[in-house]
Amino acid sequence: MILFDSLPIPNPDPPASIGIYLDQNERIVMEGKQVSKQYVRSKVAQTRISDSAMTVTVYAQAKTNAGFLVQVLDEVRLGGVENVCMALDI
Repeated sequence: MILFDSLPIPNPDPPASIGIYLDQNERIVMEGKQVSKQYVRSKVAQTRISDSAMTVTVYAQAKTNAGFLVQVLDEVRLGGVENVCMALDI
């Protein structure tokens, strides 16, 4: 006999999500404002402390420099998130 009191209760709150937008002029936009690569790392690390299941999605314009994209991805990883979703506007 299974008692409902003993079943785990799923977390009703979805994990935190951060969207990072990159353009072809090497600008980074988060939360509606232009930020630096260092801010990306800091914000990811800060959010990860409160929600280890957080997700990060990087949105890049078609002509975004690949090296710049990799630098931003590295900042996300240094902030503690290994799996990053990418959306490219091609």
